Amino acid sequence: HLVMLNHESGIIPDESALKMFARQETHDPTDIDRARELAESEDVHLGLFYQDKNAKRYDQYGAHNLGFSSGQKMAAIESELDRYAI
Repeated sequence: HLVMLNHESGIIPDESALKMFARQETHDPTDIDRARELAESEDVHLGLFYQDKNAKRYDQYGAHNLGFSSGQKMAAIESELDRYAI
C-alpha cells in the first residue's frame, strides 16, 4: 500500500496531490523510532521520515578527511567502531 506521511514539520503537498493518496498518516519527523518502523514496514511511505536540524551535516564534519590515505581512513573507521564495542 502507498501511504502519504503528513506533518506540519514534514513535506506538505498541495491539496490536489493529497487527493491521489487513499491512505495518509500523521508522522512527526523528529521521531526516529517511528521513522525506522515506517521504513521497515510492508507499506510504501512517501514523505519526510526523519529530520534532526541540530545534527551535524556530513559536509561540516566529514570533509576534513579528504587528504587521508587509505590506511588513515581505515584507522579512523576502526577507532569509531571501537567506541561501540561491548
